[in-house]
Amino acid sequence: MKSICGHAMLAGLCATATMAGPYDGTYRQAANAECALVGIDGGSVKIEDDIFYGVEVECRMANPVNVLDMDALLYTMQCSGDDTVFSERAMLMNKAQDDGIIMVWDGYAFVYDRCPAPGDGPSVTDPVADAAPTIPPPADPVTPADAPAGTPADSTD
Repeated sequence: MKSICGHAMLAGLCATATMAGPYDGTYRQAANAECALVGIDGGSVKIEDDIFYGVEVECRMANPVNVLDMDALLYTMQCSGDDTVFSERAMLMNKAQDDGIIMVWDGYAFVYDRCPAPGDGPSVTDPVADAAPTIPPPADPVTPADAPAGTPADSTD
């Protein structure tokens, strides 16, 4: 009986370890950020399996605590990067509008919009999505004689 319970507990722990966290995803640092570039300035940040991948830093998100009367969690962030190891607290919550998160560190608040999941269509920085639309020429070009009064064709320099 002891071995059956042990295996059941181990299976439960494994299932818990592979479940996505409430904030898992990739988020833009700015509106025109490249979602595929995680961890660099001008790119994106990522949360996956309770690890925050920021700009040149990785933080293990430990000891989540519910924030009273808010849909938010307070984490102990155990971080390392650039030969530095540090621990700080950070609060995370979903944005009230749109799809994204708000991350609050001591004295700083960051608002991140979620990047589209792969296969959900082009990202903002996709060259095809950024291409200017093709505008057909006007059907009847206006000649200076036909231009209404007050237009540049009517003015004299």
